[in-house]
Amino acid sequence: MLDNRTRDALIVKRYKAGETQELLAIAFHISRARVQQILKKHGVGFKDSPNRRNLYAFAGTHLTKDVKAQLTAEAKRSGKSISKLLSEAIEKKLVEAVAERKAKRG
Repeated sequence: MLDNRTRDALIVKRYKAGETQELLAIAFHISRARVQQILKKHGVGFKDSPNRRNLYAFAGTHLTKDVKAQLTAEAKRSGKSISKLLSEAIEKKLVEAVAERKAKRG
């Protein structure tokens, strides 16, 4: 188990390397608000994450400019909205995961 000083240093380092606040909260079993407090305490601003400059928040996800462009092109090609494409992809993955879990159980 990490002491708070070590934990905080790791959070700052990983955030500056591009890891999101959400993933850090999960990794360290703390709330996202606590991650924000730690970053603020150490003088790290939201803009200090390199990924924030290259990601677009879209439909509750963070996408790179290239992925967003691919989704937009696929939406135009298929005649579906980007939200519909994302929901279909999520549903497909969930169905696959359930089937895989059932197959493992036998």
